[in-house]
Amino acid sequence: MNSSDYKHLINELNWNLPKNIQLLAQKKIKSIEGFNFSLLLQPLGKQYWENAAIILCSTNKELLNKSIIAGLFDWLKDLNWPGATHVFNFLKTQMSDAEVNVIWREKLLQAQEEQDDDWLMNLKMLSK
Repeated sequence: MNSSDYKHLINELNWNLPKNIQLLAQKKIKSIEGFNFSLLLQPLGKQYWENAAIILCSTNKELLNKSIIAGLFDWLKDLNWPGATHVFNFLKTQMSDAEVNVIWREKLLQAQEEQDDDWLMNLKMLSK
């Protein structure tokens, strides 16, 4: 598959499309060997985020590299964003993983430096 094929599939994640098209796009993306999952970190507009989060959070964690995990933590800047609940629940189950915990600590520091109280609160909730 080339980048235009990927763009086409990601476009089919739009929540304004019929549900069967969205589900088929999810299934196709999950089946692509070597898919670049970073393309799903809050892609295009918010109408794509819910389905992107569903895919990322149902993907084997071993396929998600450090930058993707870091991007998932960024998604928690606002729990009202589409997909944020999926991301929060996924990350909460991963907090015992040493690498995930290191990234979490880095994001805590970043949220403090940016004085982003909402993000900081959301990140702290992961450890409870």
